[in-house]
Amino acid sequence: MKKITYPTEVLDVTIDHIDEYGYGYARYTHAPEKGSQGRRLNLFITNVVPGDVVRVSVPNAKGRGKATLAYDTLLQPGPTRNMNVPIDESVSGGTPLQYMQYDAQLQFKENMVKQYLDEEGFDTSLVQPIIGMKQPERYRNKMELTFGVNGELGMTQQGNFRKVIDLKDSVLMPEIMVAVKHAVSAWQHKYELTGYNKETETGLLRNLMMRYSFTTKELMVVFYATQSPRGFPERQSKNLSKS
Repeated sequence: MKKITYPTEVLDVTIDHIDEYGYGYARYTHAPEKGSQGRRLNLFITNVVPGDVVRVSVPNAKGRGKATLAYDTLLQPGPTRNMNVPIDESVSGGTPLQYMQYDAQLQFKENMVKQYLDEEGFDTSLVQPIIGMKQPERYRNKMELTFGVNGELGMTQQGNFRKVIDLKDSVLMPEIMVAVKHAVSAWQHKYELTGYNKETETGLLRNLMMRYSFTTKELMVVFYATQSPRGFPERQSKNLSKS
């Protein structure tokens, strides 16, 4: 028997909570048909915070029980949303909680710790509040970015390691790392160097790793590639060093 595929529906939903993977959860119940209870649809939505009201387009909405997707429009921000962060995947890659105000992030993580301890029978009253950072942005001393098959250089999409989102900026990265990222991208595009394709196992560049010392201000840059540097044209290497 051929499986029925239902039309795409545009739904307005409210985010109930954030799960352990950083997805926002919302439930939508379709209107009942012929006296039955309405079909429930569990939605897992990226880049949201509790209380957000968002509009989503759900393919085959009545033919499925759950869907993981990005929202189309933010209709109303939740009370803990950080409105200073642009709604842009090219900035938010790898940081699903950055749209949440920092105090709310700490509370979210504290609640997760208590939940896990409670499940194992430990006394959660012993858990002290998390001590936050004075400067919760651009603090990472190490970042590893992935080269995509279409010239991207950034983080993989949440829940989809095959798709790389080209990173414009990141709240995690020191500004010097952001500058190096853009220099490497320009160098890659100039010489038409291919990113590694995990499905076909072809391509040259796999990853870019950067490690920064806030003490000495030195930056180490490492390329992971499928060929030895010995086979790399000297002219290309020199031009990258100048960048």
